[in-house]
Parts: sequence; C-alpha cells; structure tokens
Amino acid sequence: SKHLSEHPTSRPSKTLEVNPALAPKLKIKVVSSSGQLPKGTELNINAHGLETSLRKVKDGVTYFGCEIDTFEKTKEDATIDFGIPLKETEVSERHQGKHFKIEYSPDSNKYTIKDLGKGFGVFVRIDYPQEIKDNNLLSIGESFIIANLLDDNIPFSDTTAGEHLSFPRLRLKLFAGPSNGEVFYFNPSPEMIKIGRHNSCEICIEDNTLSKFQVHIVFSPDKGQILIYGFDKKPSTN
Repeated sequence: SKHLSEHPTSRPSKTLEVNPALAPKLKIKVVSSSGQLPKGTELNINAHGLETSLRKVKDGVTYFGCEIDTFEKTKEDATIDFGIPLKETEVSERHQGKHFKIEYSPDSNKYTIKDLGKGFGVFVRIDYPQEIKDNNLLSIGESFIIANLLDDNIPFSDTTAGEHLSFPRLRLKLFAGPSNGEVFYFNPSPEMIKIGRHNSCEICIEDNTLSKFQVHIVFSPDKGQILIYGFDKKPSTN
C-alpha cells in the first residue's frame, strides 16, 4: 500500500458537519497485544473521530500511529489521534508516523479503514468466504502466509460440466512464526486444504494462538481458491 502524506499543516482540517448523536458509533477493543498496549483497552469513535483524540480535530478521521514524543506534544502539534506504544525506541523511530486511519463517511453512514503504508500493516479478520488472489498476505497467529497463483496451467476435470480445464497452482509460503520459510504447493483439487495446529492439517503450524483448524481453502472452477474461516461449519475460536 502507498503511504499518504496528510500532515495537518499542509491541508487545514475542517470539522465534519454531522451530529455524532445521529450517527453510529464504533468501539474498538484490544483483545491481545505483543507490545505495550494493555489488553482490554477500549477506544470509542464517533462521527467526529476518536473521543479521546490527541489532535482534538473533529474531521471524522482517526489516525493511529507512533510518535515517540506523543505525550510531550501540544494538541496543536499532534498529527495522530491515538499513539501505539512500542517496546523498543529503535523500532518506534523506524515506524514513526501514521500507520492507518479510520474515517466516517456521512454519505454511506459507515466507517472505513485504510492502511497508510507505515508500521507493521493493517489486517482485517475475515469471517466470510474470500477468494484468494495473487500476492495476498494472510496473517495467522504468529505467522504470515503469502499466497501466489502460479501460471502452471494444471489440468482439472469438472465432472459436473464434463469439461477439462486448466487452472493456476497455489503456492503458500510462511514467514515468521514457528514454520518460517516453509513452502507448500497445491494443485487445483476437490480436496480441501486445512491450516491450523492439528497434525491432520495440510499446513500444520505449532502455534498455541491458533485453533486446531484455523482456516481452510477449497477450490471451485467458478471462483478459484476460496479461503474460509474455521472448519466443518465451526468458526475458529481465535
């Protein structure tokens, strides 16, 4: 994603002309943290922005990021609304800036989230079937998985339609976590691909933060490789 430079001194912020009492509110709760952000922390966002904003600007945007001297800045100098504390000063310096933003739209009456290209990236938990596309990056427990669709033209017989078709091969490469560097290849097949910590999974990751069956992938000639949350109609517990 591309980093967007949106410093308040380069473009004046205007108060969003909407009554927060008439718009939906958004509550964010920290359920786990590997940094210094306390578990259980709750943030309340309304149509004007974060209710405890450091910027104190009611423009409908809430910026999350890291500023080493966040708590020493004046309200006029602050460029983020919520500071994400990091353990190491060196890491904080490298990731200083706006990481992502949540913005309210009066037209759709909804909130949207956007990665701004800084920090460790923003991941959205998906609990509905999602088509896997080339270069998709998946975050599962302590691991990252990059998905690639290889143009190998693997034959696949669609018995229902009586056709013989060709499809890309799926490559899944793991980064970080206990299985760092492992690579898996899967041909288009009716057999599902299970990912989790159970030893029966096609991709077994020894990570206690994962469910036994975290996600699974099924292939469809019409839709391609589909990522599905949980397994056997049961959602993951994590």
